[in-house]
Amino acid sequence: MSLFTKGAKKKWLKIVGYGPGGSGKTTFGTTMPESRYWVDSEHSGDHIRDDNDPVLHTTSFKDLQDGLQEAKAANVASFIIDPITIFREALIDKVESETKYGLQFKDWAKIKKPDKRLTTDWQNMAAHVYLTVHEKDEFEMVKNDKGKLEPVKIGVKPDADKKLIYAPDIVLRFYVENGKHFAVIEKIRIRKEIALKTGLTVGKVIENPTFEHFKPIAEAYAQGTEQAHYSDDRETSTKDEAVFDDIDKEGEQAAHKKIIGQIERAEKKLSGMKVFGFRDAEEIEGTRKTAFGTTVLSDALVTDLELYYKGVCDAGIKAKQESNQ
Repeated sequence: MSLFTKGAKKKWLKIVGYGPGGSGKTTFGTTMPESRYWVDSEHSGDHIRDDNDPVLHTTSFKDLQDGLQEAKAANVASFIIDPITIFREALIDKVESETKYGLQFKDWAKIKKPDKRLTTDWQNMAAHVYLTVHEKDEFEMVKNDKGKLEPVKIGVKPDADKKLIYAPDIVLRFYVENGKHFAVIEKIRIRKEIALKTGLTVGKVIENPTFEHFKPIAEAYAQGTEQAHYSDDRETSTKDEAVFDDIDKEGEQAAHKKIIGQIERAEKKLSGMKVFGFRDAEEIEGTRKTAFGTTVLSDALVTDLELYYKGVCDAGIKAKQESNQ
């Protein structure tokens, strides 16, 4: 049976929107298809959200995980996290509170794993997903006229894990200009014919953006026959154990081969010195049989071979000392 399949996968749109406060991120969420479930960590949508939309007000990452599963079980049309930045900060604060000297490099693994698993969970939802993200300034260290490095703002970026932008189908940067709300497309997964028909390409600026602008992509995604599935470490770790098992076996085989070569050379040297037990092939086979129960070195365990090799070396040292007396 082939591991490969054919045909388009059925998907739902996953959208990330970032920008400064008041730029229209939450408003875009109100245009997502009904029924909508919200996880609101800042009460930013209280005044504009439809009263019929269920909402979970929390800043707990665990609540977010549980809320996602509840929304998934309810077969909602849209799931909205507004903003997800707060929940990543909750993870960081939790891990940092358990450290003595602040976050170290190794501590980030504790933050990244649940963050990555959450991403996989919302990617696998049979629903449209919309995440809002805070915006933060992006800096680059540049030498000033005195030759000293100083931070210089070069733009803005999402206040989230840097890999977050790889997961969604669409990334929008919201902003306000002359009192009007806009979103520029920074990333979009779209079929070429749909892009040509709609003009939805990277760099396109949309005034008063809504989900309706991206409906042609959602309709194309809905044509798939089998739902796209994303795997994370919970699914792949068991499978990938075989990869490391193979590597371990290769290491054991290499160690086996090395120690056997060392033993054979040492036995040959002892036979040349006419040391008892190693004077000829017959005696060597007898010594091996006593040590391992077999004359074939490749049938013995590496640990037993190492002990045998030490004994052979000790016999050689003793024989050399006796010959010098």
